[in-house]
Amino acid sequence: MYCYYKECNSLRKTASKYKINREVLTKEFRVNGLVINESTRNKHELNENFFEDIDTEEKAYWLGFIYADGYIGETNSMRIELKLDDKEHLNKLIKAIEGTYTVKDRADKNTCYLNVNNKKLASDLRAVGLYANKSMTITFPLLKEDMKSSFIRGYFDGDGSIYRVGKKSAGIGIIGTKKFLTTIKEFFVDIPMKLRPSKKSQPEYNVYRLEITNLEGTLKFADAIYKKSTISLDRKMSKYLSIKGETSTTTMG
Repeated sequence: MYCYYKECNSLRKTASKYKINREVLTKEFRVNGLVINESTRNKHELNENFFEDIDTEEKAYWLGFIYADGYIGETNSMRIELKLDDKEHLNKLIKAIEGTYTVKDRADKNTCYLNVNNKKLASDLRAVGLYANKSMTITFPLLKEDMKSSFIRGYFDGDGSIYRVGKKSAGIGIIGTKKFLTTIKEFFVDIPMKLRPSKKSQPEYNVYRLEITNLEGTLKFADAIYKKSTISLDRKMSKYLSIKGETSTTTMG
């Protein structure tokens, strides 16, 4: 193991290759008097090529989620801040990028955040349309057709909502730029959707809301993005399953 570590100079890669916990590996090296490069030991590690090619469900999903809730700085930083209740979701992202980062809490605001500083990762995200002050100008990225549903699910988990309307109906709402949401609307061409300026924003900010206001369309949209997924925001998935389950019970009754 140590020979491999000396060759790759990465505790993360060594731990992954030999299927051993990184901290256990570090302790093992120390007990045996083996030298660890302190500069790499204290440096966060990750798979910096994760977003180089969006060719899996996981990559497309996280790209969509970062499109919604992430911030790409003008330096090499990426930051995501969520409600404290969604902390575990950021841990899922850390696992996906094979990172050694820690999610930090902001108890005063009841939020948590993740900061990732990596030149290659930031560069790849900029290459697919993410950059500072993106919220007023983002457009749908160029993706392979079979990646679009996962990307939309990621974006929806970040900037979308699914909700009940009374006891017998439900709705969908998604926030974004007019151009971005128009592409989503065209992707689900068989589902009636309404696109209008957001009531919570001034016209010059280019913030729109895409809506589905009936049960059939809501379930059709949610089925399309969630039904066969392997990754999602737990509370959004739970709300979808709850509405779908209640609908099935009502229909059977």
